[in-house]
Order: sequence, then structure tokens, then C-alpha cells
Amino acid sequence: GLRRAAMMADEKDPSGVETSTHFKFWIFSQAQIAGKRKDLNDAVKQRLKSYAAKSGKKPKPALTLDEERRLHEYFHNQIFAVCDGFKFPFDIIATAQVFWKRFYLNRSAMDHEPTRMMPAMIYLATKTEEANIKSEHLAKLFHCKIAHIIDQEVPVLEGLNFHLKILHPRRPLQRFCNLVAASPIGKSISTKLRKKAMILIKHSYYTDASLLYPPSQIALCSLILVNRKEKLCRESNLLSTCLSTCPPRGANELVTLKKHIEVIVGTLEKGERIHKAFASKESKGKLQKEANALSSKLRKALNPMNDPTSVEYKKQKEARKRKKAQQKAEKAKKRRAEEREKERLIFGGGDDEGGEFVIKSNLKNFKPRPPPPQPPGAN
Repeated sequence: GLRRAAMMADEKDPSGVETSTHFKFWIFSQAQIAGKRKDLNDAVKQRLKSYAAKSGKKPKPALTLDEERRLHEYFHNQIFAVCDGFKFPFDIIATAQVFWKRFYLNRSAMDHEPTRMMPAMIYLATKTEEANIKSEHLAKLFHCKIAHIIDQEVPVLEGLNFHLKILHPRRPLQRFCNLVAASPIGKSISTKLRKKAMILIKHSYYTDASLLYPPSQIALCSLILVNRKEKLCRESNLLSTCLSTCPPRGANELVTLKKHIEVIVGTLEKGERIHKAFASKESKGKLQKEANALSSKLRKALNPMNDPTSVEYKKQKEARKRKKAQQKAEKAKKRRAEEREKERLIFGGGDDEGGEFVIKSNLKNFKPRPPPPQPPGAN
């Protein structure tokens, strides 16, 4: 039921939704997400052990999975703060949040420091949503160079598998609310539902909702959760209205549907709790102190090849510069050789490669042309 709702609500062309990269590559189960994160964490621990064995030092402690989760919640809150400061519309905020989720599902925070990746991720989100913002403004806010933001774009794109199209819950939410407004429930209730559902959707980015459920499922369950709190109409009427464009469902499918709704509603409630914790003056200072401690631990476990302050990173950067200069010189040398060969074939010249360029001539056999005959009477 919700699967068909996703297809009907997300786009006018249902087949386009199912074939999108969002549906094909970025919807996972809880077990798949947990497995990917554990593999990344284990890989970092192995890297730290190997590095310690080579240097003869004690291995540095890596962040635990729970510590990484708490740190990412903090950075999701930071993304909200930055985007709200620029007064970005919902789609840019949502795109930046989903980029963050996807990137750190493929990359570890201990390999790519979050504070270095955030400006590039937000900048890429503005370009994806075709917003007009200058990189200078972000560089000023994050106290970094413009070149830093530009340099991090390719690593971000690689972490996203170059999949930039994101389907947001805003569109299916609007379609559901249009159905509600046209029903006996009425337009006024539809407007109230939509306004408060958008807040729940925004808070859902603290959780893994965007990696677990299609956008329309998040939109539908946000309406249901708002209605449970506000008691604006009967839930059965709301659900049947939102799913009125879907084919009829059997009794067993309805039971499964309601169970699935409860799971998603629970995820939305979790996002709401996390937001309240960051918004609370009492817990805000505590969360900030915890984030600072976790960031300090993370920096000690950073991959030196991605840490600009490390000797290894600087050596790697110099090696890349030398390699690039060498490739450029070889390319120029090859181009000059090709140009000389073309000149030799056209004008002639020395047979030896790289010989001095000479235009061949034969002055001995040269005979000047006789002057044209003069007309009679001409002197």
C-alpha cells in the first residue's frame, strides 16, 4: 500500500520514481545501514592498528558506532543552523542533509573530517537545487579558503556515487494535502496538517528516515502523526483520502500497512525528540561539550592522508604536484615533437628526429623566367 502510494505521490510519472537513483540505490533496511557503518568503523580500527604497528606506538582509539551517531546528530543540527542563517528554502536544507547521510554511509568521519566536508556539501546542495550563492560567503562563514570548498567537491561527489537527484517529501506532502482539501475533511484542516507536517519532516533528518523510507511514506506518516496530536479528523478518513488514488487493498495488506506506519511514526517521533534536545537551553550546553570531546577524539583518529595538518598529507600533496607537472611537461614535449614532424613532412628538412629545420632549395638549376615581349613602338 505505501509502496504504491510512494509511486503515485512522488511524481506524475510513477515509473520514473521506481527507476530513479533515489529508489534504486539509496533505500536500505536497518540491517543494511548498520552493516555498512560497522564495516567502515572496523576498517578505521584496522587502519589505526596498522599505522601503530609501523610506528611502534600504541594504536589511537577510534570512535565507537554510538559516538559517531551522536556526533553526526550534532552536525545535522549545525547544517540546520547554517542553512537557516542563509534563509535557504526547504529543498536546499533537505538536499544538504541527505547528502550528509549518504556520504557518511559510504565514508567514515574518521577518514573525512566533518568540519572540512560540511561547507563543500552545503555548496554542492545549493548548486544541485540551482540556488544562487557565492562560495565566498560560505568560505567566510566557515573561516576557510574558497579553494578548500572547491577541492572537497570531488571527494563529496565520489562519496555520493555521483547521484545528485533527491526526491523530497515536500512534493508528496503537497499532493496528499490537495487530496485532503478536496475531500469532506476540508481545506482549513489540510492547511494546518501541512504546516505542522513540514516541521516533522524537517526534524526527520536527524534520523535515518531518508535512507529507510521513500519520501511519500515519510510525508504520509507525518500527516498521521500531526493528526494524532491535534485530533483534527478521524485517522481512518485521513488515511483513506491520502490513498484514494491507489488500487484497493486486501485485509492482510491493510494490517501490514498499519504496522509499517507505526514504525515510520516512531522514527519521526525520534527526530522530534532529538530536535527538542538541541533546542533546549538546559541540554544545549551539555550536547555542545559532548560534541567538542568527540571531535577531539576524532581528530586523533583521523586518516593522515586526509588531514591537511599531517606530514603525510603535505608529502602526498607535493607528490601530486610533481606528478601533475611531469605529466604536463611530457604532454608539451609530445605536442612539440608532433608539430616538428608535421613541419618536416610539409616543408622538408633534416631526416634525423629533432634536427634543425631547413627549407630545401636548388639554386644551381634555377633559371629565371624571360621577360614578356614588348609591344611594337614601346620603349
